[in-house]
Order: sequence, then C-alpha cells, then structure tokens
Amino acid sequence: MRSEFREIVKKHMRLMRNSKQLSTIFEEFFLIQNLAVSVEMCLNAMMVTMVGLEQKTLLSELIANAAYETSWTSWPLDMQKDLLLLIKVAQKPLSLSAGGVATMSMQTYSQALYNGYSIFAFLNDAVD
Repeated sequence: MRSEFREIVKKHMRLMRNSKQLSTIFEEFFLIQNLAVSVEMCLNAMMVTMVGLEQKTLLSELIANAAYETSWTSWPLDMQKDLLLLIKVAQKPLSLSAGGVATMSMQTYSQALYNGYSIFAFLNDAVD
C-alpha cells in the first residue's frame, strides 16, 4: 500500500514538473493568443456596430427621396409645407460621430484597421 502511494506521489511530482515546463514554454504564446482574441472580439463588435450605423445612414438618406416621390402635389398647402420641411431635414443623413472628429461608418472602421496595421507593421520593423 505504501509503495503504491509513493508511486502516486512520484507521478504527481512528474506531472507538476511537466506542467511547469509546459507553462514556461507556452506562456508567451498564450499571452499573445489571449491578447489577439481580445482585440479580434473588440474589432468584431465594432464591425457589427458599424454595419448597423451604415444601414441607419443609408435608410435615413432614402427618406427624403421617398417623401418627394409621393403624390404631394395634390395635398393641401399646409401638408405640402410640412412635407417640404421633412424633405429639407431628411436631406442631411443621420450619423454618429466619434467626438465630432469622424463620422462612424464602415469607411471609418476600414481606416482604423488600416492605421492599426500600419502602426503594427512599423513597430514590427522597428523591433527587428
């Protein structure tokens, strides 16, 4: 019984040593992998948001056209004036901005990805 227990303890010690070696070997890889997955998830969430914003902007641009294409000429004058106001307001599409600096769109997202990769490539070359 004692010899079996001793063998179990030895196996456990070997497993602990192997685990420590594997941890030492792969710690940088796992760190980089976790960081990459985190960045990827953030970019995916941003892309989903940008697609929705792009749709909203596109649909808001169509409101003025749809209002103009109605048979508004036969409407009473006060409704025509209201429709004219709606068309005037709807000609400026709805959009969200990043601190008033840039309009949030797929183009902005693409530019952010491009800039991020450019910085990464520059830093990668600088390190090498």
